[in-house]
Order: sequence, then structure tokens, then C-alpha cells
Amino acid sequence: MGFEDFFDIELLKSHKGLNVITMKEFLEREGITGNLKGIFPPNNNTDITGNKLWKYLEEVSVIAVDDEYC
Repeated sequence: MGFEDFFDIELLKSHKGLNVITMKEFLEREGITGNLKGIFPPNNNTDITGNKLWKYLEEVSVIAVDDEYC
């Protein structure tokens, strides 16, 4: 399940000052361009979901631990 399963993305996009993109758009802009630690989505696929998506996001995330970034 994704954000769009709970919220009307098009309605949110219609509000001025609130910029919303889908995960697919995010992966197209950042993932397959190498902007996320130079790590590409599995098979350069922007339609990944579930565990594959979460593992990828975990791998490319910057996590603060005790004020240090990993």
C-alpha cells in the first residue's frame, strides 16, 4: 500500500504551496539519475513496491545516529 491508497494525490497537488510527487516520480527524478548515493533502484525499475522498495530506500537513506550521519 502506498500514500495514494490513503490520500487523494491529485487533490493534494491542487493546493498552492504544497508540492507532492508520487514514489514513481521520485525514483525517476532521483533514483535512476544516481542522485541517491549513486545507487540505482533494482533493475532501474521505478515501479518497485513492497520489500524491494523498502530495502532500496533503506540503502540510500541518510540516517542520523547520535548526531552523526550514516
